[in-house]
Amino acid sequence: IIDVSKAAVSSGINAEYGGPDGKPLLGPDGKPIGPGNDRTHATGLGPDGKPLGPLGADGRPLPTEEGGDMTVMCVGPDGDLVPVEIIENPDGTYSVKAAPGMEGDYVADILGPDGKKLASIPFHVEPQIDASKVKLSGDSIDGVVKKDRPTSFEIDTTDAGKGPFTASPYEPETVKNGGIPGVGDKDGPKSPEEEDTDIKVAVIGPNGEPVDCTVVDKGDGLFDVQYKPTKEGPHKVVVTANEDLVPGAPVPVTVFPNGDASKCKASGPGIEPKGLIAGKPGTFKVDATRAGDGDVEVIVTSPNPKFDPGVKVTKRGKGLFDCEYNPSLKGPYEVKVLFAGEEIPGSVFPVKVAPNPNAEKIVVSGKGLKKGYAKKPNKFTVAPNGAEGALNFDVEGPSKCDIDVEDNGDGTVTVTYVPQEAGEYTINVTLDGAQAPGGPFYPLIEEAQPSDASKVKLSGDGIGNNVKTGVPATIKIDASEAGPGDVAVNIKSPSGSKVPVKIKDNEDGTYDVTFVPEEVGNHNIDVKFDGDRVPGAPLTVPVKPGIDPNKVKCSGDGLDNPKAKHDNVFTVDTSEAGPGDDVTVEIVPVDKAGKPIPGGKKVPVDIKDLGNGVKSVVFRPEDEGPYMVDLKFCGKNPKDFPRGINVKGPGAKGARLPNINGLEIEPEQEINIPVDLSASGPGNFVVTMINDVTGEEEPVRVTDGPNLIKNVTLKPKGSGPHTITMTFDDEDLPGGPYTITVKKPVGADACHMKPNKNGKLFTPDGDNLTFVIDLSQAGPGNLTGIVKTPSGKTLPIDVEVDKDTGLAHIKFKPTEKGVHIINLLFN
Repeated sequence: IIDVSKAAVSSGINAEYGGPDGKPLLGPDGKPIGPGNDRTHATGLGPDGKPLGPLGADGRPLPTEEGGDMTVMCVGPDGDLVPVEIIENPDGTYSVKAAPGMEGDYVADILGPDGKKLASIPFHVEPQIDASKVKLSGDSIDGVVKKDRPTSFEIDTTDAGKGPFTASPYEPETVKNGGIPGVGDKDGPKSPEEEDTDIKVAVIGPNGEPVDCTVVDKGDGLFDVQYKPTKEGPHKVVVTANEDLVPGAPVPVTVFPNGDASKCKASGPGIEPKGLIAGKPGTFKVDATRAGDGDVEVIVTSPNPKFDPGVKVTKRGKGLFDCEYNPSLKGPYEVKVLFAGEEIPGSVFPVKVAPNPNAEKIVVSGKGLKKGYAKKPNKFTVAPNGAEGALNFDVEGPSKCDIDVEDNGDGTVTVTYVPQEAGEYTINVTLDGAQAPGGPFYPLIEEAQPSDASKVKLSGDGIGNNVKTGVPATIKIDASEAGPGDVAVNIKSPSGSKVPVKIKDNEDGTYDVTFVPEEVGNHNIDVKFDGDRVPGAPLTVPVKPGIDPNKVKCSGDGLDNPKAKHDNVFTVDTSEAGPGDDVTVEIVPVDKAGKPIPGGKKVPVDIKDLGNGVKSVVFRPEDEGPYMVDLKFCGKNPKDFPRGINVKGPGAKGARLPNINGLEIEPEQEINIPVDLSASGPGNFVVTMINDVTGEEEPVRVTDGPNLIKNVTLKPKGSGPHTITMTFDDEDLPGGPYTITVKKPVGADACHMKPNKNGKLFTPDGDNLTFVIDLSQAGPGNLTGIVKTPSGKTLPIDVEVDKDTGLAHIKFKPTEKGVHIINLLFN
């Protein structure tokens, strides 16, 4: 506060430019100090009658703050002027506000109306704490807080500025008045007893009441806040630095009942690792009768982060809880079970939900699964593919959607939904509660833009002059620049009948329309987009005579003598049937009456183009029995199709070979086994030989003989039993696997060195070196030998044979350094 009521007023200008000599002040680099970075000033009044302030190096006045007849100039430790605000008070005094930007020493010069210095006020600015760099951690922040139990958290100011800093709790009266940031009015009333510290802390109860807390300075910029909540429910932890909230504050803290989660027990299929099937509820029970006060909370994580498994917890008695969730998606789940805020024993429970076999058959497709437009029809197609059960469609989102389901007559349905608002929606396609593969789907609905059919373009052979009967023709529709809308195509033949069309949405604004004309003559093709005709429509397209499917020729063992578990082949020759190139083959199992078996698995078919209108068809049925082959050329069956085939075995059962089970052979003996596969059909023949003593696989040689005979050559190594496995298409041949035995060696081949108890082969014994040879399996005989020294001399050996053990103890006395060679002979 400055009182200038007695200051005198003078006129004229008294310039003090730089130093006493009137020259500019110079910086450390020898250059004049620039504007805003010097202390050069002028005193007195200027031509306009206003007081002059500081001058820059160019001699021009710098801006200062005036208050009545007074000027204040504040200079910081770096020489820069600090902005100030002068407030005139009713009592003839002035208040001056300044916002220093750094730590250090400052000087405020106060100039009177005549420009003379009235006072010079030095002051020091302490560092200010940076609230954004304060960190909170501890049980109250990261852990579980219980009623009537002491808890704490830590305040870390080590990165928040140059301390030391101080900390204290807010006064209860301040908390009650809502005078703290993040809870009430920041400028609200504070307690007159509020302590002025850098850090302020408050813990606030469920009803806004203050909770007693203590702040302990641990040194090194760390503070520990301790409190003991006496109520359950939501609390807030407020921490401020210089009245600014620190990151994360106010921190929500849930105070749980004082229960003991370790005394809870959960049981039931819903937390077992296996056993649940998609679409069936996962249920389990929690027994907390011995755990005290508290409630059960269940958190289920599903394979899809967006999917809500709909958890329900029902309390059915004191300490007893029934829990349920709906795992409509297949895949891995995690079930976390908490009591009074803490995990119970065994939590988290991993649960693998198996797919629903019926739901897995469903195929869902269409642009409406990914994106769409508000107040416009959006579509997707569902193909049940023989799935049995309750099929349900559900669309949820920002607005209610009307849903329409249309039967396409080919086993599929088209689902149309019209959302009223933009946003993300959820589409559930479920069978008996289980999601179809890929679901749930999350289309993004945008605000609809006007559609313009005039921007649709048509192309393709389906609107040309070379369309032929029986040959699929395609019309390509490009509506990528026409806005949102649906494509409708209507084709009439010369007789007036409607020609079936298939429309494929490429999901990029283009469509492929396929049709197969049956009549010769002009066809009328009408194309509309969003209800309006596109340019050029309706069109007249002439259709010429085309293909004759009855001229298709089929032949091969795949039709005449198919085998199970084998690649069966037949050829399709369309060279005389017309210009078409579209060959499709479907093979399904049938019953004795020749009707397809419900749910029967289609046989995989591979069609290869051999050129000149000839194609190769390869199929591999897994089981024996009757099948139906449905072959079509350009969408039509040639004569004799569909036709039945009888898939036969026997595969491995048809193999013939000599009986080798129990065969005994000499060591290193080679044997040859002929295997006749002529009755097995085509397939993969594999032979392996395992040494049952060592567990190692030994080599086998297989060569081709005449008339589908395989020659298997074996030469086992080592003695003892060997297992021979022969498979045809992964199935064991009759009587297999087989065991042959290699006789044990005798004589010298049966002798071997025996290590001592330390695993060493040789043992020093005074001046002698000893070792042991095991003769127990060699039979009757005599062991002799010599030792050759490095110089070529011969040393005798001493042999003692223990007749009870068959062990020969041998010793000799080395006389030279270096490598010795020991030669031993048996018989």
